[in-house]
Amino acid sequence: MTNNNTVKELASQSGITLLGNIIQTLAGFLLVIVATRSLGSELYGIFTLALSITYVLLGLSNLKVYRAIDYFVPQHLADNSYSEAKGTIVSVLLLAVTGSVVGAIVIGLFSSPLAALFNEPRLATLLLVLCLLLPLHSVSKVLFVSFTAIKRMDYRVSIESILLPLFKIGTVILLFFLGLEIYSLVFGYILTTALGVFVSILIIYRRVPWFSQVTAQHPVKRTIISYSAPLALAGIVTTLLGQIDYLLIGYFLESDSVAVYRVAFKLGTGLMIVLTAVTPIFKPMIAEVIGDNQQVVSRYRLATRWITILTVPVFATLVLAPKVYLGLLFTTEFAVGWPVVIILAVGYLINALSGPEGMILEGLGYTRITFLNSVLMLAVNVGLGILLIPRFGIVGAAIATAASVGLSASAGVAEVWYFEGLHPYNFSSIKLILCGGFLYLIFLPLVRLSTSDLLVAISLPVLTPIFYLILIRLAGGFVSEDEYLAGVLDKKLGSNIFSWIISS
Repeated sequence: MTNNNTVKELASQSGITLLGNIIQTLAGFLLVIVATRSLGSELYGIFTLALSITYVLLGLSNLKVYRAIDYFVPQHLADNSYSEAKGTIVSVLLLAVTGSVVGAIVIGLFSSPLAALFNEPRLATLLLVLCLLLPLHSVSKVLFVSFTAIKRMDYRVSIESILLPLFKIGTVILLFFLGLEIYSLVFGYILTTALGVFVSILIIYRRVPWFSQVTAQHPVKRTIISYSAPLALAGIVTTLLGQIDYLLIGYFLESDSVAVYRVAFKLGTGLMIVLTAVTPIFKPMIAEVIGDNQQVVSRYRLATRWITILTVPVFATLVLAPKVYLGLLFTTEFAVGWPVVIILAVGYLINALSGPEGMILEGLGYTRITFLNSVLMLAVNVGLGILLIPRFGIVGAAIATAASVGLSASAGVAEVWYFEGLHPYNFSSIKLILCGGFLYLIFLPLVRLSTSDLLVAISLPVLTPIFYLILIRLAGGFVSEDEYLAGVLDKKLGSNIFSWIISS
């Protein structure tokens, strides 16, 4: 059984992040709805392509060195070495900014050739403006990861997942009314990132006392680079993975196909909302118990379990009615992307069921393995993409991405088991998956027989989690950690609702 303090910490920190992810996801959907309805598929596709190129250069230039922060800083803080913790953050910040400035210069110099490569002249001007995003984004990532490292997810979530998405929507809508069209999105992204940097710096100096009180003791750069180099390479590969579909679709197909894929991708990967809530806090939780395999495996299994419970209903909702959601949220022009939603959801479900295996590898120091997994993903994605996109269009891109994500996640689980003898599964895990299969079978005929798309869209997100919990309860799938958390939640709410739900 997992220690009760660990259960509370994982639940509270992940819960904060999950709440932020939900708000951020809804805000993101609202932004895309506004953009697609205001610009149409062609212009939105051009913006997506420009943003993808910018993010690729960002990943190549900032070297993802910020990923060293949530490995070293928790260890320094555990030893009360505040000067070393501050020195690590400052050193990483300097490295990230230096690289991103170089990347911004590269974008400025090669904006025209890049526009010619994709046969889209309007890209050149967009890239010249978006290059401002690189140093700002690098600084913001360092600051956000710093909040994670000191276990103040409330600060990170308040800024990154609530303040900034709402500010971005308001800014973009205002700029649309001012007639800036596609540049409303460009300047919206830049101004939002700048605000995030300003607010984060303000909070760190005012709300994290030790940061302003101690003198930074900079670590040996070689130590950071030795840990970060494989992660930097992996980060570059991961960045390419996140954008390669858009680049390949933009190269082989028209810009409106980029827009349709972007919308379908955003919907299909919506089930990652839970996994991405757990992973930021999970790596520091593993780094602080290195050497205690019992603690590591209990945390690994608990995190994977809760990710599964919260992800399966989202998956069922998406694959049962993808065309409904695309048509209602966006326009019928984007409803043709429904197969993409299903294919991507399957790939990312495999990723979610694998738990935070990547954070286990990173937290235990296997950064080179993380890099190799990323290379595997990129090779599969690019290879299948080049082969399938010219023949099957955006469906080919979805197959390539889903295959690469599922393969990499499975490899990560196998590697953790091989190197450490740890895996995240037990008999109750099988029950969770089987209940998910029954959940899909229960709602499939109801969706097929319904004559109202609006009714389906509203009822599925409400009913699928309720029925899933009922199925788990009937199968006796809840465990002691679930019961303890239910008791904690009930105590805060002054009721017994959660304990009643999971009691056998």
